[in-house]
Amino acid sequence: MVSEAADWLQPIIIFAVSTGMRRGEILNLERTDINLEERYAIVRTSKNGDPRVIPLSKRALEAVAKAMSVTGKVFGWKGGEVLEPANLEYNFRAAVKRAELKDLRFHDLRHTFATRLIQSGVDIYTVQRLLGHKSLEMTARYAHHDVESLRGAVDKLNGGKNENE
Repeated sequence: MVSEAADWLQPIIIFAVSTGMRRGEILNLERTDINLEERYAIVRTSKNGDPRVIPLSKRALEAVAKAMSVTGKVFGWKGGEVLEPANLEYNFRAAVKRAELKDLRFHDLRHTFATRLIQSGVDIYTVQRLLGHKSLEMTARYAHHDVESLRGAVDKLNGGKNENE
């Protein structure tokens, strides 16, 4: 799907799915909110009002490096102009359509981040902190297991071995 997006949009999509940050949090990121040496981003104003620190993966750092706009913002539009949410949404929907995907919203990238963490064995409390949720109930709405991640949990009871082996 990323390959169907405009060049300026690709790093935003990669950053979103690599950090679980909300659209507004991403669009509001200032250059001073990114610490490349320590590999983190600071969300100064989140939906719940609490700031949080998001560790950045290699992939997220690459997206930041590719996207650094000429404005004070990290992510800009085309020539580095300030990116309005409506422009991001319009161009994201166009990329989704070109990729022939159905019912994929930008916010679903946040769900993908949470699901990947849970399926990789990250505990739900850590996922809650990364997403900036006040309650575990909200985090549970974001994190989805597949059969293989559930099988891995059950296999741990057998010392990491599948009962069929």
